[in-house]
Amino acid sequence: MKKISLIVIVIIVVIYHGELFGCKCIDPESIPIDETIKKSTTIFIGEVISIESEQRYLKVKFDVLASYKGIKERSYIVVKTAKDDAACGYPFKVGKRYLVFTYGEDAFYTGRCSRTKLLKDSGETIAMLPKPIFSVIEEAEYHINNERRIDSLLKQIEREIAKYNNEDLLIKIKDVRLMIKDYYQSQPSKECKCPTIGCPPCPPCPHTTTSYQTNQINEQEFAKFYSEFKNASSDNDRLRILESLLGSQDLYLSVSQIISLLKEVDFSSNRKKFFKIIKGHVSDPHNIYQIYNHLDFESEKEEVKKILEGR
Repeated sequence: MKKISLIVIVIIVVIYHGELFGCKCIDPESIPIDETIKKSTTIFIGEVISIESEQRYLKVKFDVLASYKGIKERSYIVVKTAKDDAACGYPFKVGKRYLVFTYGEDAFYTGRCSRTKLLKDSGETIAMLPKPIFSVIEEAEYHINNERRIDSLLKQIEREIAKYNNEDLLIKIKDVRLMIKDYYQSQPSKECKCPTIGCPPCPPCPHTTTSYQTNQINEQEFAKFYSEFKNASSDNDRLRILESLLGSQDLYLSVSQIISLLKEVDFSSNRKKFFKIIKGHVSDPHNIYQIYNHLDFESEKEEVKKILEGR
């Protein structure tokens, strides 16, 4: 009788092993995306090249196709994930593409408790990320519009409220989502239209015309300056070169030129000095918002806004 009871117990443990010892963690989608970005060591889109087995981990080698944080150019990166499903290892497959969030100090780690997922399922997450540092694929350039961004945030709130079974709040959130959708659909189109029959080429629409300063540095001159700036031995040297250029003459840089220079400045403290130098030398200030997409943290964005816009 004891033997039969023991066999039954063993069978139950085997059958319910996944439920007893399965991966358990907070739903990564419930964590605000800004917090996830801040805590991640790297964020990238990569294709799995190979998978090697170690004692406790799988070493997954990626070809990095696009990067949002931590990787400056196309390269290979090895990420570790737990072998054991109960330890929340991610089931990567060779040849598949993924949006990967890593953490860890001694190595790059990821798992099912992160926002890592197949690229084909990552559109909504990618839409909430900043503009990629670099990309060789179109999927990385997908950015959400304001309507969908708000809708995504409200869905996240819904998931949180659902934990407390508060039906009244859920109904109110859904009503808000519908109101926002109706609002955006009711807004007049900003498209610039022109008759197509007997009409000469249309001039640029008034709302998209770019008004550049007459003494903006041209692209040829900028290319020479950028080469000197990039090849400088340190951030301090780069800042001295920039200050010399803008301080000695009343020149202006376009936002796209400023972003190119910004990518070569490594440290946050030096970036503040960088923005103090370029303040008042932006030829297209209506595009300044594009700069903020290239800053990692909200606190840094706010500081830069105060410098450039006096907020």
